[in-house]
Amino acid sequence: MHVLQFASKKLTVAESKWPIYELEAYAIVWSTPHSARYLRGREFIVRTDHQSLKWLWSTEKSRIAR
Repeated sequence: MHVLQFASKKLTVAESKWPIYELEAYAIVWSTPHSARYLRGREFIVRTDHQSLKWLWSTEKSRIAR
């Protein structure tokens, strides 16, 4: 396993008020298009150490599900 890239983004005022689990999920969603040139046409796995994201795949919350 290798690190693909490092990236950062300054949060907006609204984003800074989100719960940490939503920020962790947003980081994955935000970073994927920025890595598209490396990921396009390949299978990849996103690994995170944030335990609260375990529920991500079964959530009904509209903002997270999108």
